[in-house]
Amino acid sequence: MDRAQFAAPAERERLQDLGEAQQIQSAVNALRMARGDQPVGFKIGFTNRSLWPLYNVSHPIWAPVWDRTVYQSDAGPSVQIADLDMKAIGKPLSAFNLPRLEPEIVLGLRRAPASSSLGEVADSVEWVAHGFEIVQSAYPDWSFTAAESFAAQGLHGALLIGPRRKVLDHRRLAALLSAVRLNMTCDGDVIADGDGTAVLDGPIQAFAHLVEMLGQQPPMPVPLQLGPGSIITTGTLTDAQPLLPGQHWQTGISSSATPEVAAGTLEAPLVDLRLVT
Repeated sequence: MDRAQFAAPAERERLQDLGEAQQIQSAVNALRMARGDQPVGFKIGFTNRSLWPLYNVSHPIWAPVWDRTVYQSDAGPSVQIADLDMKAIGKPLSAFNLPRLEPEIVLGLRRAPASSSLGEVADSVEWVAHGFEIVQSAYPDWSFTAAESFAAQGLHGALLIGPRRKVLDHRRLAALLSAVRLNMTCDGDVIADGDGTAVLDGPIQAFAHLVEMLGQQPPMPVPLQLGPGSIITTGTLTDAQPLLPGQHWQTGISSSATPEVAAGTLEAPLVDLRLVT
């Protein structure tokens, strides 16, 4: 990952065992923490069921996100489109292996949820933002098994987070985020569109699934455990789009929520994002 090199050749014996993959991911986590990287939350991968056939997977995966891979926009409260600068995280596009762009919904926690129930999970969220995850492939041609993607830090490269919106009504949060609608353009052309239901029926539902998955694991080291301030990015609303130098990306985010659900759930609407590679 540091050298943007493939972890294995295209012709190889494929890793299939998720238990072995988790051991590899845990070893990489330990190496990262030993050199000073700080885990700040989790990404959930392959939450979009419609993409499973494209990547030959059949279930979600997860991996930590790190202080060195997360960039928070400092755009003010009245901004309509937030510009995200990849250089701010100290890594140019060439530092990623076959990078792709994923538009996502990002959650910030006020505490760890006590259970995986939707109500408990929603109540644990302090803020919501629209963000981009840059994913990368540790394997040639974006060809891998679910276990291999799990081992390779869930394909995580970077997380660029737009302006945060504080949650005011936790009871309506799941419905509001399931009603998110999004289109994504590149150099002015519409490339993809999606909605909140694409990620396991909604971002809160995806987070609940993560809580359930983590609950089935042995206790993780304290720095990796969920808690106040943890960041969760809940999966791509569209297929991951290849990133090339000199592109101008922009999202248009909206909602199909009823006025009752939309009113007062967040302190302000989520913000469109713009990214120049």
